[in-house]
Amino acid sequence: MKKIFLLLLAVCMIATVLCVSAFATEAPASDVVLRISTTKQDGTTVVIADHTSFEDGWNAAMELASNPKELNKNGYGRIVVDIYSDWNAVDGEFTDEFFNGKGFSWDAIYFPENVKVTLNLNGHTINRGLTTWQYNGEVMYIDKKADVIINDGTITGGWSCNGAGGIHVNNANVTLNNVHVDGNHVDDDDGTAIALYDGATLTMNGGSMSDNVIYSTLGNTFYGGGTLYINHSTAILNNVTFSGNVAQNQMVEGLVIYLSNGSLMMDKCIVENNGLVNKDKNYVTPMSLIGSEDVSNVTITNTEFRNNGSDEQNLPIKPYEGYASVFGFKKKGPGDKTILKVDNCNFTGNAADFLFDLQVTEFEISDCTATNNAANVLRIYRAFLSNGVIRNCNFDNNSLGNSANRTI
Repeated sequence: MKKIFLLLLAVCMIATVLCVSAFATEAPASDVVLRISTTKQDGTTVVIADHTSFEDGWNAAMELASNPKELNKNGYGRIVVDIYSDWNAVDGEFTDEFFNGKGFSWDAIYFPENVKVTLNLNGHTINRGLTTWQYNGEVMYIDKKADVIINDGTITGGWSCNGAGGIHVNNANVTLNNVHVDGNHVDDDDGTAIALYDGATLTMNGGSMSDNVIYSTLGNTFYGGGTLYINHSTAILNNVTFSGNVAQNQMVEGLVIYLSNGSLMMDKCIVENNGLVNKDKNYVTPMSLIGSEDVSNVTITNTEFRNNGSDEQNLPIKPYEGYASVFGFKKKGPGDKTILKVDNCNFTGNAADFLFDLQVTEFEISDCTATNNAANVLRIYRAFLSNGVIRNCNFDNNSLGNSANRTI
């Protein structure tokens, strides 16, 4: 009898586990747009709640993720949010509530401090849909010490006047996997796609930052902005594409990436067709594609730079109507230490005054090819340089009608 009881008990336990597993992977009902789930501390994955409203669901998810007592009581680990259709803001607002809970800040999607959250976009788009600048007009704001992973989708439609059009990251750890942060704006500010501040770390695998616009209501000013802005922070980019990013009404330093006391590592990326001139749209020539000021550490490997700084007919533009450089690094003082390493990269079809315009402490350019660019290759400022190396490089058929290299 005891053996039969134990056998029945074991069957029931197995059935219970199977039911929990089935519930965890069960497809949502047709009207569900957002699901909250988690992997519990015992390893089981469970669905916590399904929601037919993005706003209600996101608020519930962030309320839970920011409540350690509730997480511990239920044995919940990282909170996982899946969305099952495109999430479009209404009149530029993701919430219609004045006091909008844990999930929203200034009508942007908000990740509170210290949360651990994975957001699966499942191929869908989150679109704020702004058509003019707005204070805190980013699509997402990720706050201090948050640990956020976003997978497989598009983030677009932000337009901010105070940092970041797409994703604003404040001292948080963010990983993007196959995410496209495209079609965003900033107005007289930084980071059309992503802005990193105050110790943030971004790891981006695949995806893109493309078709973003740095806009100025002031007009024709010089500004350090960047599609990706790195301020006292770190970015690690693998297989990321930067394409079609432009500056409207203002001449910017670091149109694609701008660093201020930052660290950048890029591998197997593509940087193409950025800084195109379109007089009808007031798209003007940026001063550099990758720009840096103050202390920075930059390593770029296995990356293609092609056809940047061409006009709307995709022909090389006239000398000195193009941006000043692909790399434009400046130092505020001799005490600043900036290090640049570029290895196994290819430069072709770019129009610039110089491919490398460097006020750096150290540089190493190795195993690179620069051919058929409407540009000089290198300008170095000796006053700042302690060590510079060019090794195994092929610089051929690059010309603005004057010397290919210059040291001053």
